[in-house]
This record gives sequence, structure tokens and C-alpha cells, in this order.
Amino acid sequence: GDVRRALEICRRATIIAESNKAGRSTSEWDVTIDHVNSALKRGYSSPVASAILHASRHQRILLCAIAISSSSAASARFQPLHGVMDRYERLCMSQRTEAAEEEVAEELCRELVALGLVLLLRLAHSHRPVRPLQVQLGIAVTDLQFALGSDPLADCFAPA
Repeated sequence: GDVRRALEICRRATIIAESNKAGRSTSEWDVTIDHVNSALKRGYSSPVASAILHASRHQRILLCAIAISSSSAASARFQPLHGVMDRYERLCMSQRTEAAEEEVAEELCRELVALGLVLLLRLAHSHRPVRPLQVQLGIAVTDLQFALGSDPLADCFAPA
């Protein structure tokens, strides 16, 4: 997790340095500590990072569960909420946090939609009395990892 964050900061610093080279006659340019500091500042002040940092603990755990479920799914981008809930409950246990009920998790998802972090889809073609809710991460996983920073929850993305 830490190495990925460091590389992401370096990547962003390189983009900043490259954009600052415009107008220079030379094709050579350096990435300086000022570029790195700028990348850090932009990363933590972005609307996405701000929304994640201000999300509740359960919302952040749910975001991670959606991200992990989506990355482990072979084909579908939207995942059934009940499947994500299994991952969410395991993450809650690993974080020593009591998991919310599925109805509460649906409300958490709606709040995450309002923040622009998650997309929801309710299947209209279902023959069930209650149509299943589908969820998808609405942001890049790297943005989520970067915003989590040193939060122990970021470790959930480490390969097993």
C-alpha cells in the first residue's frame, strides 16, 4: 500500500513537472521536491479525496468492499449489494468494527452516491418482489487508496 501511494505521488509529480516544462526550449526537465509537494497537496485537496476523508468509517469500509469486489469479479462492473456485503462484513471484522445491517448499508450507499463515490443500479427486470440493488465504485481505486493514506483500511488492497 505505501509503495503504491509513493509511486502514485511520483507519477502525479512527474505530470506536474512535465506540464511546467512547456515554454522551455530544452527537452530535459527535472522533478523537484516542489513538484512532489504540489502533487501531495493536490492529492489530498481534491474533491474525491476530501469526500473520502470526511466519509464515516462504515462508508470507507463499504467503499473498500465495493472496490475489492469489483476487482475480483471477472466480468460485471456492477456488483450485487448482497455479494459486496459479504466482503464488507469480513472487512469490518478485520477492522474490529461491528458491521451494519444490509438496510443500513443501502442507506450508506445512497450517501456515497450523493458524494459521487458510488453508482447504484436497481435491476428493473427482476421477478423478485424486491429488486436487487447493484453497486459500482464511481472513482478510481488508486484515488481511494491514495485518500486512505495511512489508514489501516488501506492494507485491504495488499495482495494476499
